[in-house]
Amino acid sequence: MNRKRLGKSLLKLIVLHLMVLAAFTLPAVVGRYLIGALSPHITVVGAVAIRSIGLLTLAGLPMLIIVTLRRRWFCRMLCPVGLIVDSCAKVRPGAKYAYRKIPPIGQWLMLATLGGAIIGWPLVLWLDPLSIFGASLNTSGEMVEAFRWPMDNFTWSQDIYRWPLDAFRWLALAFPGVLDAVAISSLSAMGSIVVMSLIFPKLWCFKLCPLGGAQEMLFGLKLLATKKKDAPKSLSGVALARRAAIFTGLGVAGGLAIVANDRKRKQPQLRPPGSVDDTKFKGLCARCGNCVNACPSGVIYQDLRLSDPAGLLTPIVRFEKGVIENYDKYCSEDCNACTQACPTGAIASLTLEEKRCRPIGLAEVDIQECLLTQGVMCSACTFEDVCPQNAITTVSPGGSDDMFGLQQEVVIDKSKCNGCGACVLTCPVKVIEVVPNGRYVIAAIDPNAPLQDDEPVGPASEF
Repeated sequence: MNRKRLGKSLLKLIVLHLMVLAAFTLPAVVGRYLIGALSPHITVVGAVAIRSIGLLTLAGLPMLIIVTLRRRWFCRMLCPVGLIVDSCAKVRPGAKYAYRKIPPIGQWLMLATLGGAIIGWPLVLWLDPLSIFGASLNTSGEMVEAFRWPMDNFTWSQDIYRWPLDAFRWLALAFPGVLDAVAISSLSAMGSIVVMSLIFPKLWCFKLCPLGGAQEMLFGLKLLATKKKDAPKSLSGVALARRAAIFTGLGVAGGLAIVANDRKRKQPQLRPPGSVDDTKFKGLCARCGNCVNACPSGVIYQDLRLSDPAGLLTPIVRFEKGVIENYDKYCSEDCNACTQACPTGAIASLTLEEKRCRPIGLAEVDIQECLLTQGVMCSACTFEDVCPQNAITTVSPGGSDDMFGLQQEVVIDKSKCNGCGACVLTCPVKVIEVVPNGRYVIAAIDPNAPLQDDEPVGPASEF
């Protein structure tokens, strides 16, 4: 290996280590801008989908210019997935890989995703390699937590788990490729890329990666502008125009079909505060895991339900007793970390004041199962320090005066509840749940507006 190739390999290894360390140590807002700045695919598609050009788009302009002038510069110098793919290729040094007869599928995917973005539903934005890499780190981080819980809660297990846990953490930082080997056992796309690269070296980078395809097309536009005579036929003006028309159109048609089918499901999920409409969210989310990692309360999870393929691995909010850290989990009124972490605009960037006007959902009480309705003394959810919004009160049915408080019903003030989930955790009989925005009228920008039980609710993006 000559010095130039050795230097490039060392540079890529350093970049990969820095990205891993950044994912675990830097604030979520850094990860948001890092992904946006490094991936022209996410920068362009995200801006088109949300119809907005902001700081995140501007942060991606330098990389857009660089990859337009230098063919696949990001792939060769900075891509963490590219380094892992290269490492897999070196496992079979004598393998021959000639993929000229395979069409540029990565360019097709990029154009189809851009076409979907035109109608607000990018088809496969989650196939961006930076999103895949971030998701694999998130998966590995959850495995670390799974190890930590028994070690922290059972004295007898400390000696058993201490060594493998410390070893796993050390390997995760010293050899980032180990994270992706572990992710093979998960639903992460990184595992599939690793297996593919071992069988077909560099096929992902050369033909399948949508970010690589975006860079190829940008470089092709540069060749057209400079009228290079030695430009490849695949990057000629006619080829690019035909490809763009066909696959952008297919992306628009595919996006419309998915949106129409998803709206029939009528099963919205609890999403992080500031999320766009549930159907649009499934397309715009890159599945990078930034919001999951950013949440200090641990109430954001990746959706693993196979019954909803369009929403697979998107973030959902779930309230439950803290298992790992042994504390109650709810969406704190003093936190907006997840809203600062999204690189695509699926979750809007909100201040704390704006977050209070963008509810997650509304708390619902099963009155028939509530202890108060059954004449049992209980004030678990009505303590002053339970609901941060003071949205829970009790009333006497029919206006009767019950001085002993044994004939009471719990009432949720819809103009105050923001669905934080604090009351869910305190209920001893688990008869309180937070339901998505689509089932109830909840507080909007004007909390003093009159509310009717049967009034329809628009998507979160309209709040």
